[in-house]
Amino acid sequence: MPFIDFAALKQRVAIETVLPALQLEMRETNGQYRGPCPSCQSGGKRTLVVTPAKSAFYCFAGHTGGDVIALVAHVRDCSMKEAAEFLAEVTGQGSEA
Repeated sequence: MPFIDFAALKQRVAIETVLPALQLEMRETNGQYRGPCPSCQSGGKRTLVVTPAKSAFYCFAGHTGGDVIALVAHVRDCSMKEAAEFLAEVTGQGSEA
């Protein structure tokens, strides 16, 4: 896979648009999406929160959070590079070196 500009990818991909690609079962309430964390498999139905206004997520079970690339890495249990490659592939937002 060619070079992926992480900063550009994060700007082009809205965090809520990757929820279906990650097969996350989330419910939207008050501008946030909440659901179980498939990676941690604990903590209940509101463990994982995605806040589009902040382009961020937080997993209460895993005590971790971050941007859209970090969300993909957490849910898919992969490296940030692999997460960025996945994002570029599923969103059609390829590399721009």
